[in-house]
Amino acid sequence: MAEVLDSVKGIRQDLAADEHLKTIRNEWQMLARMMEKILMIFFAIFTVIFACFMLYDTQPDPVITDEIMKEKMSS
Repeated sequence: MAEVLDSVKGIRQDLAADEHLKTIRNEWQMLARMMEKILMIFFAIFTVIFACFMLYDTQPDPVITDEIMKEKMSS
């Protein structure tokens, strides 16, 4: 009878350990999902800001002519 009780206790401990590992795994997965969302939002915001900066830049357009290219090639 004692052997049966010992085996039941062992099984119960194994199940408790498995449940604890599942809880830890789920918490890490939730953290990873949150980090992924934060990084995605940061990337999207950065991309939009950079695109606006590039599209609405007030610098004059670069002028590249054949004369300028020949001058750069010869020097």
